[in-house]
Amino acid sequence: MHRRTALSAIAATALLAVTGCSADSTAAAKDGTTAVTLALDWTPNTNHTGIYVAQAKGWFKAAGINVKIVPYGSTAPETLIANHKADFGISYQEGITTARAAGQDITSVYAVTQKTDVTIAVRADRSDIASPKDLDGKTYAGFGAPYEKPLLQKVIQNAGGKGDFKQVTLNTSAYQALYAGKADFAMPMPTWEGLEAELNGKPLKNFQLSDYGFPAIYSTLVASSDQFLKKNPETARKS
Repeated sequence: MHRRTALSAIAATALLAVTGCSADSTAAAKDGTTAVTLALDWTPNTNHTGIYVAQAKGWFKAAGINVKIVPYGSTAPETLIANHKADFGISYQEGITTARAAGQDITSVYAVTQKTDVTIAVRADRSDIASPKDLDGKTYAGFGAPYEKPLLQKVIQNAGGKGDFKQVTLNTSAYQALYAGKADFAMPMPTWEGLEAELNGKPLKNFQLSDYGFPAIYSTLVASSDQFLKKNPETARKS
């Protein structure tokens, strides 16, 4: 669920370049570069621009690394990192917090964004929804993460509602359901799904979480595992 800004992504790639070339336990390829895997958190989009710019311009290779981009799929980047199937991944604060609480081997190494990028959104033509309190009794389309329901309940309650709503897990189809009117609300990023909806002629109306008492969070992080960082002390010191 979560996707971010180009300049911040470029900064993240710079971090990966520094950490990747100083890795202690990874083997160098014949061309002298060291392979580093990076799992995406969503399908390639504007939030990953920096990664692809660095790759296209050869900045990774110049830094001595060969970044293998793992495309988004049915397995979340947090799971890939925690099970040591990816060295790094694009993640978000709630995902890392949930995974760490469950005992998974994952840690944040770099905050790409310093504010909440995710909003609660409804279609702009929904005149019956003027505030999160109006989401009582409505249907939320999401990813089934354990933090989604309590987060939404708190925001709705802070807006004056009860926090009672229906929840359906649609994963990557959540936003299409919102655009089509088959779900009442979702939690997209205005910089990506919001633009997509506008280009499709179905603009969204957004409610900022921080306007309803929810603290700002790091919506985009570069994460790794303790195992990878400990096996690569130089990487850990420079990250």
